[in-house]
Amino acid sequence: MRMNTKLYFLMSVLCCGLAFTGCSDDEPSYKRTDPTPTPTDPSGKTDPTTPTISTEIKNATGFVNQVAGEVYLWSDEIASKITSELNPETCTDPITAWDNIRYSNGDIKDKWSMVTDDYASFYNSTQNIEVTYGWDVNIYYVDSSHETVCFVVNLVYENSPAANAGIKRGDVILTYNGKNITPANFQSVYYSASGTFGYSHGTVEPTESADLTAIEMYENPIIAHKIFDVNGKKVGYIHYTGFDETSIEPLKAISSELKMAGVTELILDLRYNGGGLVKTEETMAAMYGPWADTNTMTLYQQDVYNARYNQVWADDRFHYLNVKEDSNGNRSTYIDQSYNIGLQKIYAIVSGNTASASESILVGLMPYMPIEIIGSENTHGKYCTGWVLSAPLWYTEMTNQGKTPDGISNWGFYVMISRYADKDGNCPIMPNGFTPTIHAEDKPGDGYQLGDENETMLAAALQAAGKTGTRALSLESAPEYGEKSRHQIHPKNFGLRIDNRPIRHQLLESSVE
Repeated sequence: MRMNTKLYFLMSVLCCGLAFTGCSDDEPSYKRTDPTPTPTDPSGKTDPTTPTISTEIKNATGFVNQVAGEVYLWSDEIASKITSELNPETCTDPITAWDNIRYSNGDIKDKWSMVTDDYASFYNSTQNIEVTYGWDVNIYYVDSSHETVCFVVNLVYENSPAANAGIKRGDVILTYNGKNITPANFQSVYYSASGTFGYSHGTVEPTESADLTAIEMYENPIIAHKIFDVNGKKVGYIHYTGFDETSIEPLKAISSELKMAGVTELILDLRYNGGGLVKTEETMAAMYGPWADTNTMTLYQQDVYNARYNQVWADDRFHYLNVKEDSNGNRSTYIDQSYNIGLQKIYAIVSGNTASASESILVGLMPYMPIEIIGSENTHGKYCTGWVLSAPLWYTEMTNQGKTPDGISNWGFYVMISRYADKDGNCPIMPNGFTPTIHAEDKPGDGYQLGDENETMLAAALQAAGKTGTRALSLESAPEYGEKSRHQIHPKNFGLRIDNRPIRHQLLESSVE
């Protein structure tokens, strides 16, 4: 059985990261078990007034308390709640307790930090490997009654069960094992291990069926790339769904191809990209930024930590175009000039599922080149960078305590440690994301696959770049399915911006008692 959320584990020298997906309106949920024992009195009867707190829960609470009090971006703002709600002697559920005390003040709120008691099973998902049918979907109501829903397929990953069954973008998944999909069961259907799916090519009556079994596979985030001639100007196109490490070398090869073809403008399609690794984001920024800046250690972004660590990590606050560091602080470059395209402009295709690292790269590059934002809704507005620390990593590598307390080796904490800003200290997505400058709606049912110049959002981007003769977007017919549901399944990497740069852990050793 697949999980409806993911927490991803990432280890790089001294730092390890976890990530998640979610299925709610605004923020991800997460898998959890409840290890809290049932409290009893000596007679064996339940005693609700004197709960027994296990060693595991006490130690897990201590772990969350310590991390939150040290490195959490808003540690000062919630200090009293950390002390009272995450007291190892009284807290019976540190997962829920943390959810209840995460920082929130008006539009500025932490919707992303979370605690897990099971990160190990999600290890492979750091590299876009998961058990899946291999599709990304939006949820629509079938009719005005809102009693049934359907999955409208946004994309299908190559060599996946869905692709091998012939399912494509725009297909409408209507039934599961002969029964309707409803607002109550759509998540269990989506994350099922196998089943018979009834679907159609854009109507609300199933005309075909497919027997699917989910497999563990790598979902290649590079969905399509092309080069278009726009009145003699070469415009590149890349559809990219997640900043993972495996895709770095293919992205470099594509950039070299675009450079050799004389591409000067790029349509960067991030509409289903929920985020990922800072390392990959910064490599992409080096390929797409102006070489004159990329080659001169120009400031790309800066981090703002909590009040204490703005001073402690002063040397680690700055990110430079085309600069990476090893665990000893030695600097080298991500790319050489053969991979820098020489772009003059970017057209970014976005949606509400565009989040975190996919927002961050646009924030970082905007001071250096014009970027048009194309879409019909704001991006998510994830302006923070996170670590996810396993308890063993925290205790044995990042503090001076040396030994992980009993029972919590499988606990982890995805904790927001900073908010990012461009070279001038500005963060235009904070708090509500980018607002598109060019309106275009994502319409999977328009009859065109991603990368086709007639696909609605790509056509709008090409028109913005000066292309004529594309289809008239205003004349599109509406699909036969109903309105989009407020309940959606976010991309598995939704809300992730994991900074896996080696952190100088001796600084934590000197500060954590």
